[in-house]
Amino acid sequence: MKKILAFLLVMLLLTGLLTACGGGTNTPTEPEAEETVDPEYSAEGEEDEEWYTPEPLLAIDPRLVGIWIWDGHNAYEYNFFEDGTGTRGAEVLDEITEFTWSITEEFYLVIETDYRTERWDYDLDLDTLTLTSRQDPNAQHSYTRLGRTTR
Repeated sequence: MKKILAFLLVMLLLTGLLTACGGGTNTPTEPEAEETVDPEYSAEGEEDEEWYTPEPLLAIDPRLVGIWIWDGHNAYEYNFFEDGTGTRGAEVLDEITEFTWSITEEFYLVIETDYRTERWDYDLDLDTLTLTSRQDPNAQHSYTRLGRTTR
């Protein structure tokens, strides 16, 4: 095993020297793949979160565009705008958060704030929106449409 590692190290060093000196072939190489960073990764090394890979996103669902009031407390609301942005929170408490939103190919809602990415299953029944977290199975909230909004 040590011989294999030593051989690989020598080959790596030779390859680096040839590249640095302009030696080797003139064959273009493919760009290196960018490293995917988990926005929910904890610096403390907590391993209870699954590795996050961004989902392919589709356009917005126009049925979500509007103002939605939380059934649990009428001061908390979601505002989904047509451009894929939105706000949520309780304005009376001066707790408004801006976010972007879109729908994945698997047809669930992705909400991205400055500090986290959330994934929600959503169900629309006339003017009732039910959100069920894909990250916390105990989190389910219902909202009633207050009206349409544009930005």
